[in-house]
Amino acid sequence: MKTLEPALYQRTEVEVEPQDLLAWLSTQSTTTKFYWSSRDGDFQVAASGVLHLIEGEKVPTKHLHPRMRYYGGFAFDPHQTTKEWDPFGKSFFFIPEFEIFVQQGKYHFAHNYISAQSEKYFESLSTRIKARGPQRISSVSERTDLPRKKDWEDNVRQAIEKFDDNFKKVVLARRSRICFDENPDPFDLMKALQIHAGSCFHFLFQKEGATFLGASPERLYRREKDNLFTEAIAGTRPRGETPQQDKQLIENLKKAQKDLYEQKLVADMIQQNLQECCTKIEKEKLASVLSLQTGHHLISRFEGRLKQNTHDQELLRRLHPTPAVAGWPKSQALEIIRSMEPFSRGWYAGPIGYLGQESSEFAVAIRSGLLYKNELYLYAGAGIVPGSDPQGEWDEVEQKLRLFLNLWS
Repeated sequence: MKTLEPALYQRTEVEVEPQDLLAWLSTQSTTTKFYWSSRDGDFQVAASGVLHLIEGEKVPTKHLHPRMRYYGGFAFDPHQTTKEWDPFGKSFFFIPEFEIFVQQGKYHFAHNYISAQSEKYFESLSTRIKARGPQRISSVSERTDLPRKKDWEDNVRQAIEKFDDNFKKVVLARRSRICFDENPDPFDLMKALQIHAGSCFHFLFQKEGATFLGASPERLYRREKDNLFTEAIAGTRPRGETPQQDKQLIENLKKAQKDLYEQKLVADMIQQNLQECCTKIEKEKLASVLSLQTGHHLISRFEGRLKQNTHDQELLRRLHPTPAVAGWPKSQALEIIRSMEPFSRGWYAGPIGYLGQESSEFAVAIRSGLLYKNELYLYAGAGIVPGSDPQGEWDEVEQKLRLFLNLWS
């Protein structure tokens, strides 16, 4: 795609009546679509069509208009990709032609364009789109897991044997391939995830017939001009069936040495990696519990003031991947992951979100899956540390996979 001078890119916004963003996006005829909803609900966007794109292993560092945003992300490990992830490549960021976004409770329709004539494109909002309610998900005909349980347990044991004073943690993932009787509608899946996994980052990226979607509890970072917000999350407990059980699970998480150890590794890495790009860093002294609809997690929040000319590309390089999704040290953990996992993670556990001049935000794309026709590849992982139990780690991954599996069970 030809790159034009920034002055030639224009943007027009109008306030519109409340819309069902997923319903609008599902009706668009373009092959590239993106949906994002922040964990706290303060920003939601549906984007369609491509005005400008950057792909390969590049991350945008300049923004062509103060209110334009690049949407997209990149693979967990750009050195390891397989055919099912071909539509997304190593990275892909794009400025859409059309957006509906919600900010401060107000709905806006935006057109990003080259020509000064944009009014005709607002015809796509001339009639209100019918909202999408809960839909029936196609029944499952087959499920296969990779690696199989025995191989998984062997991998966990082998990883534990490699730990020493320097190598402290590795995150091993599993992939479950789900086959449906019929092709599920990805927008129905996304709507179901919003209902069953509230208070998460919800994302859907559709490209060339493949759809990557998920509901992640984990923020990589948020930037508001020169102010940085990030967090160290690790440890997982399910929600209890009763308030008393829920309270017991929280107390168990707060005292669990394995989870506290994993969470501290993430916090220490963030503190270390932000020293050179921040003039000030403030961190919560003690980890607290983040309780979401999908479960409980240990969390420490950070706030920093960025040095001048610190770009998002540097923040992404410093913060991804965290020990929560790779391990520590990163280089050794990645070597183990590449040698032991019999599949490519693709964009699973990679950064996904948006980049803008005023603000940027990325989630860690966990609790996610790749849908193509009637096949859904689900991904989930567990942190392996000294003392990990292979059966317990298998059960933890299975519990994370239930986020999707419960949608049709």
